[in-house]
Amino acid sequence: GLNIAEMHGDLTQGRRTQILRDFAKAKTQILVATDIAARGIDIEGITHVYNYDVPRDVDYYIHRIGRTGRAGNSGVAVTFATPQDESWLRRIERAIQATLTKYTKDGQIKTKGNASAAPKRAKVSGKPKITSSYQSTKAKAHKARGHKGANTRQRRTSTSQTGRRGKRR
Repeated sequence: GLNIAEMHGDLTQGRRTQILRDFAKAKTQILVATDIAARGIDIEGITHVYNYDVPRDVDYYIHRIGRTGRAGNSGVAVTFATPQDESWLRRIERAIQATLTKYTKDGQIKTKGNASAAPKRAKVSGKPKITSSYQSTKAKAHKARGHKGANTRQRRTSTSQTGRRGKRR
């Protein structure tokens, strides 16, 4: 089976740190988290991010999906949405300057006029799987709002003399 952990604001900082440490060491394979995990997590090997809801802030969307596909690796971001979320999805598309691929409930690519095309599939461990409900179609999409994108990593540096945090690289 898979080890699954949850992370949210009601946990102590020590507990959240331990959960992240276990996730980074692959002791936990699935991490279900609130937006507390959207920023500041830099763990290699995250292949999928699932958004249970459509963020009402574009920056949250960018930070959530920015957890996957780092350091030149590919990643998949899935956002579950309803027709009522359409205006928020359009706002995200405008902000990131990309078109999100939309899928129907049965995995068909949604096209204009509600006609469907064949589902997009990817090989994961030799098995074909539908990649996402909503997925960015442009790799450069994250650069639109100052996000460095999935191909680079951001780290804070500390200055040795003052101990204060330095600027992001």
